[in-house]
Amino acid sequence: LVVGFQLGASAAARQWPVEHFAQAANRTWQDVGAAAVLVGTGAEKPLAARFGQLCQGPWLDLVGATNLPLLAAVAAEMRLLVTNDTGTLHLAAGLGVPSVAIFLATAQPFDTGPYLTGCLCLEPDLPCHPCPFGAPCPHEHACRTAITPQTVADAAVTFCRTGQFMPGGYPGARAWLSGFDDAGFMDLSSLSGHDSEARAIWLRCQRHVLRQFLDDVPFTPAVVGAAP
Repeated sequence: LVVGFQLGASAAARQWPVEHFAQAANRTWQDVGAAAVLVGTGAEKPLAARFGQLCQGPWLDLVGATNLPLLAAVAAEMRLLVTNDTGTLHLAAGLGVPSVAIFLATAQPFDTGPYLTGCLCLEPDLPCHPCPFGAPCPHEHACRTAITPQTVADAAVTFCRTGQFMPGGYPGARAWLSGFDDAGFMDLSSLSGHDSEARAIWLRCQRHVLRQFLDDVPFTPAVVGAAP
């Protein structure tokens, strides 16, 4: 059993702490016997080195060692990928590999979630998330530690055992399950009771309006509470 981990992201503010990844990897090893495989770019080698100092189970460091075809071959063997919002997330989705994806700072799953049914998207349950682009964080990047290692580990272990992500408690996170709407577009449903929040409703209304604008079709109002 193999669980993949990508520790890096396009910016440091969008990286979940390496220590948290290591704790999640330790739980998946202890509870379901999953070996950890690290993937990512060569620039993420220092993150992999720190992970190796903290990992208690077997792990393989492929950070900086794969081209795109080899990365795809490695990802295809994973039971699950645990990652920040990265290109590897979308490559895995294209291969049908499920994921636990963590969206921090300016990243949000309604913008760049995986195009595959049944993936778990986690974002910090903080009123300031997502951050505006180009503005310094006034909260000392609290979103990086809002989602706990236990939250991610519990979800990963449950998936490895059952093949599903369950509704219920996701401490520190808004949890979304990826899927598709009636028109075949990527959609998200809440596993943590956040569907009825004002932000989620606004995003659905926004998607409904923009879709009609981009498709150049007559405008029809959105039905609040319904999928666009």
